[in-house]
Amino acid sequence: MRIIFGSLAIAMSLSKRTEFYLGEWINVLLTAVPLRSQTSFLELLCGCMISPEGWVSRAISAIGCTRHWTAYFKLLERGTWRTVPLARALLRLVLAVLPSGTLTMVLDDTLIMRCSKRAPGVAWRREHSGKTNRPKHVWAQCIVTLGVSVLGNGGVGMVLPILSRLVPQTGNTNKLKIALALVRALSVVTQRPVRVLFDSWFMRARLVLPFVASEHARHRPGAYRYRAVSAARTIRCARAWTPAHLWRASERRGQSKHCPQPN
Repeated sequence: MRIIFGSLAIAMSLSKRTEFYLGEWINVLLTAVPLRSQTSFLELLCGCMISPEGWVSRAISAIGCTRHWTAYFKLLERGTWRTVPLARALLRLVLAVLPSGTLTMVLDDTLIMRCSKRAPGVAWRREHSGKTNRPKHVWAQCIVTLGVSVLGNGGVGMVLPILSRLVPQTGNTNKLKIALALVRALSVVTQRPVRVLFDSWFMRARLVLPFVASEHARHRPGAYRYRAVSAARTIRCARAWTPAHLWRASERRGQSKHCPQPN
């Protein structure tokens, strides 16, 4: 899918250009939503853009609640539409305005404090921020998010969230599996080289080695398609945990059969 914005917006005023591009972008997103759900989705999308916060209740109150609240509940909780096609459409929109070159993606997890005991995925989780006014363990939900690094006004770096997943309370789906699934789901959108940034907690062989294996499977010797860069606390740690070191470590442990060697 190739996104091309019309040339009619060149001679428009700022307000008209804003309306034009906003309409074009919304049309691209609506292609990933089923037809019967597009009206409710559009109302929630506009409500999130004009509400001061990103909560669903604030978005519904911002749009005036033209439908019964059960319509929005069914869309979010029982809808048959999938978020991966919608995230891919959003990533195509971002790539259309980004300069060509290496795509920098940021992977991180966050905690959302909750009081309810029936909220999905809520559990006692460790608080890594180390703030003096918070305990070491909090009752919260954990969400893993993959975003795109862009430059905002004044050259200030920011991250646009593209796709998020909730870490379940029970089961074998941990943050590493979710992070790997997020990167694989969005990597098919572009042929650009991808650089994934994450903190030192995610720098595990279970996450990095599949990136290296996917590159060798493409028979493209040279630079890795996924360049896992750890924002380690020290330079020594950053040098010690590179994909090349992990590759040599896997060879010593006899795991090289999972990652075929380059030609």
